[in-house]
Amino acid sequence: VNEFDILVSDMNQNLQVLSYRPQLNYGFLSRMDKEKLYTKCMFHIATNVSDSVTMRFRNGSNYFKLGVCIDGSVHYLIPISEQIYGRLSSLQSQLIFYCQHFCGLNPREFRYCMNNYVAAKDTIRHSHVMHNHSALSAIHGMDRPSTVTSKNIIDHDLIQQFMSLDYRTQNKLTTNIGVRNSNVIISHLSQICSNTKWF
Repeated sequence: VNEFDILVSDMNQNLQVLSYRPQLNYGFLSRMDKEKLYTKCMFHIATNVSDSVTMRFRNGSNYFKLGVCIDGSVHYLIPISEQIYGRLSSLQSQLIFYCQHFCGLNPREFRYCMNNYVAAKDTIRHSHVMHNHSALSAIHGMDRPSTVTSKNIIDHDLIQQFMSLDYRTQNKLTTNIGVRNSNVIISHLSQICSNTKWF
């Protein structure tokens, strides 16, 4: 196997997608570092995962990860195509500015990973991070800005708010991201829901 990804949960309540890609060139990695794993994505979930299981899509085309957490919550991690990711990622940015959020909180900021870089500026969550500044921490995202490591993943809780918007607002948002009408986004979300609806 020339390349693979690993999903892990860390003690700082982040989900991490670790990637092994020795054939690619990275500006911050040396030749020796290419033999190691690096963090492709970090996503804060505000709880620790206690166990997980891999399940197949209902149509049998792919697999997704179902995780259970110590607070009783359940999380899904679902692979999507590059085209769907591009559309939902743009829509996610639109929803952050167009929707009213509880207590005026920023959902993007909440999903930023909690690591050494964030702890230096975040006094509220500071105590939850074990500081270990090293070259390996930089590769694994512990010393890198959250804006870099929190990419490549979509917050479904935020995207799902699109379904509760009125038709005119839906079309306005989809036009802003270059999609002809809201039915395209609704189709993507319905397909994701139907493929993972086992319970």
